[in-house]
Amino acid sequence: MTELQLDGFISFTLAMALLFVGKAATNRFSLLRQYSIPEPVIGGFACALLVAAIYYFGGVELSFDLVQRDYLLLYFFAGIGLKADLKSLVSGGKPLLVLTLLAVVYIVLQNGVGIWVASLFGLEPMIGLLAGSISLIGGVGTTMAWAPIFEAQGIANAAEIGVASNTLGLIAACLIGRVRSRTFFERL
Repeated sequence: MTELQLDGFISFTLAMALLFVGKAATNRFSLLRQYSIPEPVIGGFACALLVAAIYYFGGVELSFDLVQRDYLLLYFFAGIGLKADLKSLVSGGKPLLVLTLLAVVYIVLQNGVGIWVASLFGLEPMIGLLAGSISLIGGVGTTMAWAPIFEAQGIANAAEIGVASNTLGLIAACLIGRVRSRTFFERL
């Protein structure tokens, strides 16, 4: 088995190219738009297939330098935070209040169910948090931010567990959202 380490510049460039691949695939195939599959998910899935094929058929294990990822996540979340203001939140009115209350309830439910299911399988209960609100509400960025803390607590492959849970949650949400003809907020 040969291991090939891709440096930060190549890893970042590949990530940008895969984002464009996802965008092109979404523009080309209406099924992806119909089910609202995000471009980064498509690009990431294409990358996973390519890396798996290289590993399986070529015997080469690719690893990526992800140092730039942490800086980019900081910029991303800072940009989102700088965009928020109290006036926008107040203008959301009743639907935003209902959404906030539902989010809090689902955070508690996701963590409770995650811990319970992890315990049923004899896994560390903290894995249930990774498969719960950290990955499903927080997303990939939050998962990647918490992964080193979980790994320091003895949870091996915390980042992979969280990202896999997030990806499954995204796909399930897209499929469920497509099936529903009317949303909760349309009925308010």
